[in-house]
Formats: sequence, C-alpha cells, structure tokens
Amino acid sequence: MSSTPATGAPAYTPAYRNTVLWLLVLAYTFNFIDRTIISTIGQAIKVDLELTDQQLGWLGGLSFALLYTTLGIPIARLAERKSRVIKARESFVAQLVDDLIEKNPGIDKESLFWMTYKEIVRRGAEMFLGVFERSRYRYGYLSGQVDPRALTDKEKMIAQALELASLSPNVMIKVPGSREGYEVIKVLTSKGISTNNTLTFVLPQLITCARAVREGLDIARQNGVDLSRWRSVITHMTARYGDLGDLRKEAEALGIDLQEADVRWAELAIFKKAYQFVKAGGYPSKMLICSMRISPVLDGKKHCWHLEKLAGGDIVFTCPPPFIEGVMEVLDGMEFRPQIDEEVPKTVLDKLLRIPYFEKAYYEDGLSPDEFNTHPALVATAKEFSKATEAMVEFVEKRLAAKRG
Repeated sequence: MSSTPATGAPAYTPAYRNTVLWLLVLAYTFNFIDRTIISTIGQAIKVDLELTDQQLGWLGGLSFALLYTTLGIPIARLAERKSRVIKARESFVAQLVDDLIEKNPGIDKESLFWMTYKEIVRRGAEMFLGVFERSRYRYGYLSGQVDPRALTDKEKMIAQALELASLSPNVMIKVPGSREGYEVIKVLTSKGISTNNTLTFVLPQLITCARAVREGLDIARQNGVDLSRWRSVITHMTARYGDLGDLRKEAEALGIDLQEADVRWAELAIFKKAYQFVKAGGYPSKMLICSMRISPVLDGKKHCWHLEKLAGGDIVFTCPPPFIEGVMEVLDGMEFRPQIDEEVPKTVLDKLLRIPYFEKAYYEDGLSPDEFNTHPALVATAKEFSKATEAMVEFVEKRLAAKRG
C-alpha cells in the first residue's frame, strides 16, 4: 500500500517536513550541548564543588561514553513503560483479589476487602522481615492500620489488630487517636504488640497515648510478656493540625493576624512540648512527625521548619518521595543545627494562646478524651482515610461482580 495519495501529491507537506527537520536540529543541538558542557565549564564546576582532577574526569571521557552508550536505550525503555506502571499495579491487586474470590466463593465485599488488605500487609511485612531480624528488631517494621471507619469501635479494632499482628512479627499496628483508640493501644501493649498511634494532632492526645502505653507495659511485665520485639510510635500529623482545623478561622474571627509562619509555629509548639514530655518522663514511646510542609516563605526564601526547628531530636521523620524532592530543591546548601530544645518565640506563643483552638491543643488538659473524637482535624482526616478505604471496597466489589458474572 503506497504512502502517496492516488493524485500523486506528496504524503507530507513542505511545512510539515520543515517542522520535523527543525525539531531534529533543535534536539541535536541540545544533545551536542549536553555532551560538551562539562568540558566547557569543567574548571568552574571543579572549583565550586571542590573536586579533584580524577573526580572531574569521571564526568567526561570514558565514564561518560560508557554511560551514554549503555544507558540510553534502557532509560528510553523505562520512559516508555512508565505510563503502564499504574495499570500493572492495578492488575497485580486485581489478580490477588480474584485468587481470594476463587478460594472463598461465598465471600461478601467487606470480608473480601479485609482479606485483601491483610494479604497486602503480609506480603509487605515479608519483604522487610530480613532487615527486621538482622537488626535485632530495630528496623524493618511495617504498619498495618485498623479500619479507619471503626475508630470508635473498640472491640472491632482489637479484633482487627490481633489479626494483623498474627501475620508477621514485624507488623506494627496503626491505631487512631480516638478515645477508644487509646484503650486499644493499652490492650495491645499489654500483649507485647507494637503500635503506631495515628490521627493525632494535639498535646492531650499525645500525652494520653504515652500514658496508655506505659500502663499497658506495666501489665505486660506483670504477666511476663516477651517485649523484645515491642515498639511504640506516637505520630504527630503536624501540618494537618494547622491546615485542616479551625486555627485560621478562629484567628480571623478574633481579628488576629495569623501569618504562615505563625501556623507552623503552632504545630511546632505542640510537637516540641510533647517531645519534652515524653523525654522528661522517661516514656518508652518514640515520637514521629509526618504531614510536613516546605514552609514558611520568609523574605522570598522557602524554609522547612518542620525539619529545621526539630533538628537534633531523637525523632522519626516520615518523608514521602515528593517531599524529599522538594526539600532537596529548596534546602540545598542549608546547614542544620540542633534546634529541638529551642523554645517558640514568646511573642508568637502569646499570640497563639489567644486562640481557643490552639490553647486547647497546647495544654495537657485542654481536651478530654471524649473531645478527641470530634476534633476538626481528626474528623477531616478520618473522613479522608475512610473514603480511601471505601474506594478499595468498591474495587473488590467490582472484581466480585465480574467473577460471579
């Protein structure tokens, strides 16, 4: 079949051919610049990065040629396949669900969801089990979360937690910071089961967790429970406190000028006070910070106070890949110094304490356990988590319908 129309007219117009030609020329120009840039500004790079002649040589010559000739096609292949990754993952989970349906033909959608989730947790924990054992239980934990839709159902959370903990010795149970959640944490700790307290935003929650863990440990020791593989983590969902709650709304209603930096200080004030409480009281829990932001912007320069102001602390930082990328871009060249023990500026703290939403979050007795369940940040986050859970339930329901015809 000819690529030329029957009329004899060319398949491509001169304008189209010229456009393609110039695009190829442009591509080659950038390619040429890419291959010669090192030799052109090599000396400046050497001085700026304090490289030796040998290190500079690795950027060009044979090293560059080998990388250029051997990785070009693999990288292009990777780029071609990237768009298929999500579909491949979905296909993987779909096959997992289908296998479970075949083994359990009469299963309902909720039971299928939970069975699927447990299998994913089991496989994930298995991947880190070697690290867990080689580090003598210091590293290699995987968190399995109880259903966020059940955050006020103590008995259901305990039952799910026991199922998850039985999957692998390195499974740590994520339990929400509800009133019932802290009762669950106490029970699990008494059995030597590791826990990670999530959906926590305010000091009263963090302190309640630390105390529940200690009480659970006392019971475990009285009963001779093996605690060699036990760990406790208390997670502060930092920016969710400032971004999802009523901090800004109340400040505006009171005529208080609350800047971005003030919001970050509010979050840091809560975390710092909780950290000092746990440290001074000798509580065995480890503080973890997540939901961090690259913020604030001061004098046109971006900061990440959630990292900078907590530097030097014995803390776990949860850093998703997009956050790491942002930090590498924004904080390049920044020197960190220990600031964990530095207090929040008094003028800022005084301003924040005029806002009831912050005052209740900052003082130990600011909120009762019953009020944890209705805190705006907890409600908003639990709703988000529950929505994601429902999406998974819908996914397995569709697989169930497809298998049953």
